[in-house]
Amino acid sequence: MPQWGHVPAKDPYAIDALAKAYRESEYSIKETLRVLFNSDFFKRARFTRIKSPAEFIVNTLRCTAEFHVIDGSDNTVYQVMEDSGFMGQKLTNPPSVEGWHTGEEWITSGSLVDRVNFASKYITDTSNPGVENMISRVTANITEKTTPAQFLDACVSVLGELELSGDTYDALLTVTEHTFSVDGTFTSDPERLITKVFQIISSSKEFQLC
Repeated sequence: MPQWGHVPAKDPYAIDALAKAYRESEYSIKETLRVLFNSDFFKRARFTRIKSPAEFIVNTLRCTAEFHVIDGSDNTVYQVMEDSGFMGQKLTNPPSVEGWHTGEEWITSGSLVDRVNFASKYITDTSNPGVENMISRVTANITEKTTPAQFLDACVSVLGELELSGDTYDALLTVTEHTFSVDGTFTSDPERLITKVFQIISSSKEFQLC
């Protein structure tokens, strides 16, 4: 099991700053949020919280653009609701009036496997319009002079806002480098390689965080 980062403890300074902004703006939510989003304590909180199953599923499906409800006849919504339950969050049915316990409790040996399998299923399916679009965006930047690192950076970029650790990045780069020949050209089909890198990124610890 990977070691997950801990969410910072409540910051008294942050609470006081937001309370002050709320009062001085004559109780304007807009101005309070402006202070929050521009604060250092808000920026430090990035990539410290584990996505809930619902957040993880929505994040993945937004990448793939596979799921759309048009006339209510698409049964996929029921399947992804079940998938959320397998990951530990059965929608509309919390375990108690307290709701779901969050943080590292979302990650167990079983739920992590379910999360990785879910992401891999959708993010490697080239029939999904979002996956097709992401592949096109990566291949559009490939030239004869593209390096493995540049290729990896392009794959990470199209998957959204991610901050990979050095260990994760090095592991991904090793996989990518093995697909390039000495002269810098691909030794395998670019589309297959791209989806393989997508799959590994979506299996990483960092993909679980927001």
